[in-house]
Amino acid sequence: MWHSRILVLLLGVALAGCSRPTSQPTSSDFGPLEPMLSKWTGEVEMTISSDSGEKVVSYTKTTECRIAESRDEFLMVDHETNPWTNEKCTMTSVIKLDPTSGKYKATVNGTDGSCQHFVIEKTADGLAFEMEDSASGDESASNVRFQKDGTILEEGSRSSAGPNPFLVKWTARYTR
Repeated sequence: MWHSRILVLLLGVALAGCSRPTSQPTSSDFGPLEPMLSKWTGEVEMTISSDSGEKVVSYTKTTECRIAESRDEFLMVDHETNPWTNEKCTMTSVIKLDPTSGKYKATVNGTDGSCQHFVIEKTADGLAFEMEDSASGDESASNVRFQKDGTILEEGSRSSAGPNPFLVKWTARYTR
């Protein structure tokens, strides 16, 4: 759910400068992701606004990034606590290069049953993530930037206009 985008965003920071191959991707196409190949600790501050009020949540999460060369995928596994249910959950992001569009696309599956799709694009100072499957009325976007001190800064938001509307804004700083 909400934490899916955080995982995807962290992963995407390293995508800056990725080439757009014309053939099927290989593990070498993920070379720009090498800075992410590590275990990370994220300190997250999130504001959740809904009809019932506003709630600020701070928590720590762990993320591990690796390349699955046999499947030509970049994997990110994120362990955190869902701020709505207070239950531990795992989010697994699989990022692949779409040979048709030349863009990186991510599928994020959670142990809470959530599944989301994101498109990742390079920006002047990092990467931008945008939820691709917004037919539900949900919107999610974030920007991820490498900092000079070796940390990663992520800022994003997610909203839903559904039967239980909400707005979530977050900032996360990741260290190794």
